[in-house]
Amino acid sequence: MRKARGKQSSCSRSCLDVAYGLLARREHSRKELHWKLQQRENCADTDIDALLDALEADNLLSDERYAEAVVHAGLQRGHGRLKIRNKLRETGVSGLLVERYLDQADINWYEQIHQVRLKKVGEHLPVEYAARAKLSRFLASRGFETELIREELDL
Repeated sequence: MRKARGKQSSCSRSCLDVAYGLLARREHSRKELHWKLQQRENCADTDIDALLDALEADNLLSDERYAEAVVHAGLQRGHGRLKIRNKLRETGVSGLLVERYLDQADINWYEQIHQVRLKKVGEHLPVEYAARAKLSRFLASRGFETELIREELDL
């Protein structure tokens, strides 16, 4: 990227510095980084796509790494498949990439929902209907599919 940096104007150089700074903090999808750079007054729309292409060519920007990072972070936070999928799609990751990372063999969604439920209410399931409904809504808000919730709560 050093060669590309020397050829660019000072305006796009500061835009490149902003991109480097954002990517140094965490992974970004192409769409997300594009949006963030557009918000900066020193980054012109015409320069952003070329800048992003150069970052991808240098393997500094990767939707695959971003998808992997989001899936990993979502699992650590106790999120379900639907919430993680929505996060990836709203940040512009392609549907094929989303499904590839969500369908990994090492993700056990039954274990994931079980651990979230244990953390929320402990070993014993609530007996009352209202408490079970509340727990069901909580698990749904975490992005778990209805069928998984039913199996976990033995409904």
